[in-house]
Amino acid sequence: PIEELPSHAVWADINYWMPNPPQLEACRKRGLLVSDGLGMLVHQGVQSFEWFVGKSVPPQHVFDAIAHTTTALDPKSPKVR
Repeated sequence: PIEELPSHAVWADINYWMPNPPQLEACRKRGLLVSDGLGMLVHQGVQSFEWFVGKSVPPQHVFDAIAHTTTALDPKSPKVR
């Protein structure tokens, strides 16, 4: 259970389908360091794009596009890093 994690624990969530998983939120509320998996998704996508298309895309462009799309779809959604 999350309540039993030590205060120095890090929660790394790799779920791509749920914007605010309950476990991630519970860890944030406890003040634990968290990673929502978005960075991994973006970097995997950037690398795959380069392999298949032969052109590179700066990861920040993808983060910005996701942030724009997320905000456009749901203004209450958390900002994307």
